[in-house]
Amino acid sequence: MRPHFPRIQLNLCSKQLNASRLITYIITDYLLVCCLIVGVAYNIHQKKLSSEVKREGLHAGSPGYKFIIFPSVFQSIVFSELECLNREGIEIKLDVQFQYRARPKNLREIILQFKDKDNYVKLLK
Repeated sequence: MRPHFPRIQLNLCSKQLNASRLITYIITDYLLVCCLIVGVAYNIHQKKLSSEVKREGLHAGSPGYKFIIFPSVFQSIVFSELECLNREGIEIKLDVQFQYRARPKNLREIILQFKDKDNYVKLLK
């Protein structure tokens, strides 16, 4: 006896509909990722940092143009099993977690001071 497999029939309209849904999902994911960062434009040839903080979207620039980017949402840093002593000399074990975010209005000054996100996070740790 042969196994019974369901028969799938698609017409041209449903294929177009499925393709448009797929494109919508891809664009939505792309926009979701893009809206989670902010950046400042930097021209690597002229060594000039823009004063304007850019958010999501397409931004054009000359050759040698790149963004120094930071997350626009809160990030967490966790310190596990820290040990310290209280006044009486009793050992205390701590688990500490804090959240940080570089404020977009201060982003240019943060970049001038720390150069990029990695150096900024290194100071926080």
